[in-house]
Amino acid sequence: MAATTASTSLRVQGHSAHDTTSVDVTRVKFLLTLLGEAEAALAEGAGRCEVFRRCYVALAPRYGSQPILEHTMPFDVARVIGELCGIEHPTI
Repeated sequence: MAATTASTSLRVQGHSAHDTTSVDVTRVKFLLTLLGEAEAALAEGAGRCEVFRRCYVALAPRYGSQPILEHTMPFDVARVIGELCGIEHPTI
């Protein structure tokens, strides 16, 4: 696993973790939660399915009412695993 950590200064489409609009805050909280859960699960040797489960459990209380969550979670988790493992060209 690469040395990337969830605490790394996060930049998302030109926004930093210090942006204050509600959309920016939601985007950053979602990504920090996704990265943190995935990183912890991978550090414990979890496979892709377990990483997905842990990320979903962490995100569902806040974002579960959003229908898009069910649709995008497989892609989100696959991408974050690729990022955390240092895959240069992640596959989804």
